Order: sequence, then structure tokens, then C-alpha cells
Amino acid sequence: MSFRTKPLKPLKRKGYWYLNRRVPRIYRALESRDVVLISTGIRISDDPFGVSARQAIAELDGALIGRWQRAASAGSVDPAERYEAAVAAVQVRGLGYQHISEVAELPVKELIERIGTIGDPTTEPDSVLGAVLGTVERPQIRLSELRQNCEEIVSVSLKNKSPRQLKRWRTTRDRAVEIFTEVLEGDKTIAELTRKDVLKLRSHYQTRILKNEIEIDTANKNIGYVASMFRAVDEANMMELPNIFDKSSIRGAKKQQRIPYHAEYVQDCLLADGVFADLNDEARHLIYVLAETGLRPSEACNLAKDTIKLDHDVPHVQVRPDGREMKTDQSEREIPLVGVALMAMRMHPNGFPRYRERANELSALVNKALRIRKLRPNGETLYSLRHTFKDRLRNAGVEDELKDTLMGHMLRGPKYGFGYSLKTKLDALMKIAFRPPSYI
Repeated sequence: MSFRTKPLKPLKRKGYWYLNRRVPRIYRALESRDVVLISTGIRISDDPFGVSARQAIAELDGALIGRWQRAASAGSVDPAERYEAAVAAVQVRGLGYQHISEVAELPVKELIERIGTIGDPTTEPDSVLGAVLGTVERPQIRLSELRQNCEEIVSVSLKNKSPRQLKRWRTTRDRAVEIFTEVLEGDKTIAELTRKDVLKLRSHYQTRILKNEIEIDTANKNIGYVASMFRAVDEANMMELPNIFDKSSIRGAKKQQRIPYHAEYVQDCLLADGVFADLNDEARHLIYVLAETGLRPSEACNLAKDTIKLDHDVPHVQVRPDGREMKTDQSEREIPLVGVALMAMRMHPNGFPRYRERANELSALVNKALRIRKLRPNGETLYSLRHTFKDRLRNAGVEDELKDTLMGHMLRGPKYGFGYSLKTKLDALMKIAFRPPSYI
């Protein structure tokens, strides 16, 4: 079955029907214009519904693309660009590109319709005949090249990531592809991949899940990484590959709710004198900052001199992108410092250089310390302090919008005005401030 796209429509201009064609990216070096306008010579009054004009612009467009292709073939057009040109040539005929092996298997009616779009075979350029009949090979992009190709395609969406964030983005996707390649016992091209290959990958993860080697959520993330890159590369190269990753996720994953600490437990156990005395100063003081501000570990670790405002009337910290991609737009916010957080930040007016861009290292260290000290009664982690912070706000009767503002969550409803003042935020945090230990 062919995949049809919307054909070009004739344009009304100065009493005549015109071909209105934007120049494809790969041919822009051959044209000084961004858009090509060619008159069909057919008056609108003679063809008010554009019936003849549609056929005319299809022929004009085919000739135009043929000219571009011939000019390009005289230069150095690589296979990927040649394929892209072939896809463009069939799209103006209301068709989707299909390889000759697929064309040969079309029902007779569809095959006749497809061939009928060629027009006069004796005058059509060879490039158009090849495009319609599917003799142009799809780009040969291998699995091992998938992440690099995808990264070029989605580069705009990655531009706000810090070097460390970008490294993590690459590492997770490279590992997902590496596992797929190992399962297939070979580095296939993405055009060779089949639904059977995807099911084999899913089966591999299911086996590992049953052996308790991996969680369902992790398996689905890895499958999703490959699937999203596959779709991005397929779309960008106009390969029109089948959706082999459809419904490939593994069922049974449950959203794990992070367990908050009880506020009383934080006060009596985590803020007890000397409980973290053997940790390095930065790690210990970051625990206090997180407990009193509800910041994400990555947000606290990346505070810097220009985002720590200790001399302000209301001492506070500012959560800013600072060369990093933030989790959400609402994450950018200002949080007053109270209690033990204010004490800790006064000892680190320039931030925490040891853990800048290393929030995972902080979490690993602190979670190990919590485990050794038996301070995880219900499986809590360092991140649980953020959930405790929201519980404390809730139990203090803080209104929803202010809670969301302090947490850096999406606000409900449209945003009006400048938002809450630092004084208003301070009043809310003073209601829930912990009693600091005698020394930090």
C-alpha cells in the first residue's frame, strides 16, 4: 500500500494558474530563489476549479525537479541527497516513496495508478522514472551511526544542555543502541530493521527483567531511546520506513512514588548534632540546603556566586539555567533562605564547586551515608527531602499557587502579574523552618 501525501495546489496569480514550489534544501545551491513561480498559461476564467491546472503544475514540477536533479548529478550529490530528491519527486505526484521491491508487490490497480503519474516516459527525465519506480536506494544508515545522525537532526533542542548533560544524553542512547546491536548480533542498517528485530529486543529485556537484572521502566526507556532516534532519522531523511517500534514497550511498569521523610524524622534524626560529621563539608551542607528549600539536588549543586544573594534584605538563592537545560520552564525561581539552609549558604557564598554538574555523585554519596546510618526506614533517599518539603508546605496551609511556585512546578491556569514577592515566600518558609542543629 502506498503512503500518500498532499500534492501541490495551483496558485491564483494575475488571472492565471501558477506552480508555486519552495526550493528543496538540497537544491538551494542551484537556485537563487527560495520559491519558484511558473505560470501554467491557463487562465483562471477558463479553468475556474483548477482541474487542468493541477495536471499542468504536476508536469511543470516534474520537469523542474528533473532539471535540478540533472544539474545536481553533474556535481557531487551524495546518495542521501539523491534519495531525498527522489522522495520530493514522488510527493508532488501525491505518492510516497517506495523501493522497487515494494513497488513490485503493489496490487495491480495501485501499480497502474503509480505508473500513470509518470506522464510521457519518453520525455520524463530518468530521475523521475527512477523515483516513481523506486530504483533509488534509501540512505544506508547503520545502527552504530544512529545517535550521531539523530543528534544532528535534533541539535536545536539540545543547544541548552551543558557539556555534562549532553554527555549523559549521548551515553544513554549509545548504550541503548549497543544493546540492540548485541541482541541482533550485527550492525544492521535501519532500513533493514524489521518488526521481528524489535520483538527480539523486547524479549531480551523481558528475560533480564525476570532475572531481576533490570527494571521494567529502564527497559522501556532503552527501547524508547532507539525508537525515538529511529523515527527522527526516518522522518528527516524521508525514508518512509514502517513503524516497527509501535506498541513495543513492556507492560507492567509502575510509576514509583518517591517516599517522603516525615518532617519529625528529619528534625530528630537527619538534623541531629553530628549525624553527618564525617561527610565532606559541601555534601553535609547541601543536605541542609535541600531539607529547607526543597531544591532539586542538581539545582542546589549548581548554585554560584551570582545566584546566591546573601546580602539582600531577604537572603535567597536564584535557580537559573546558567549554561544548563532546566527540567521545566517553571524551575527558574527564587527561594528565600531560612534556618539551617541560611547557615549553610553563608559558609558557601560561592556555591559548591565539588559537586557542580555532579548531582549524581552527591546523591550516591549521601544515599550510601543514609543507608549505613540506617536513616532510610522506608527506603527514602536524598531526593525524598524535596517531597517532605511539599508535605510541610501543604500541612502549613500554604495555598496551591505558592506551593507550585516554591517547588518550581507548572502553575495551574494562566500566569498574571509578577508573582509572589520574596517577603511572601519568606513568610511561608518561616512557618515550616526546622530547628537547626547546634553546629553544622
